Amino acid sequence: MADWQILKELTRRLTPKKSALASLKYKLKTPARILKLGLLLGPYGAWKSPSKFFTGLNFRGLKRRVHGIDLGPLRPRLPGALLTPDKKLDAAPPVFLARLKEITAGPGDKGGADINEFALIGRRHVRSNNSWMHNTQRLMKGKGRCTVMVNPADAKNLRVSDGQRVEVSSRVGKIVLPAELTEDIMPGVVSIPHGYGHTGKGLELRIAKAHAGQSINDLTDDQIVDRLTGNAAFSAQIVKIRPAPKARK
Repeated sequence: MADWQILKELTRRLTPKKSALASLKYKLKTPARILKLGLLLGPYGAWKSPSKFFTGLNFRGLKRRVHGIDLGPLRPRLPGALLTPDKKLDAAPPVFLARLKEITAGPGDKGGADINEFALIGRRHVRSNNSWMHNTQRLMKGKGRCTVMVNPADAKNLRVSDGQRVEVSSRVGKIVLPAELTEDIMPGVVSIPHGYGHTGKGLELRIAKAHAGQSINDLTDDQIVDRLTGNAAFSAQIVKIRPAPKARK
């Protein structure tokens, strides 16, 4: 099933029973029909311009012209298309400016009071941009990428060497993974890639399991939220780092 089919079926099951007419409209709603209607009602469509009723832009004609259609020079839409009373973009609403003052006036979010406290951020790698890419042998070849990046100055204070296994902990959990010393990360900040942690029961991703790594979600504190939006604050939460305890034999 395509994404739109899945979302449509979820909507059908989660929405209270509708009238027969509403149900019919719902059944008729498909991407192709929405595109057809949009083209017909658009500025180049047959319904928008009666004089172009037989020559206006339509879905069938668009599909037939596989190399595209030249509609001429772009026509200005602004500020007419803006729905604000003053026809201007509200790029700095007061609530955002007030929050910005709070952030810039504070001590900052980098690190904590202790020498082993750091602001945790995520990262992506071009060869493991999403977790499903971890089940492809060609993309997972080479040096392991599920590491915690640490600035060399911080690593020196922690007495941690490159490649050494370290324990990263937050209020809610802890994980153990190799340290990667790099000047690409600023002091007081550490970085762990997202999408790893392929250790779930019943997991059938053979290659991904061989490169399981650790899940940054195990450190995410559900009590930390962004004060402005109320969203979960996945970035810059404070974590502690120390050399991992040696495993018992």
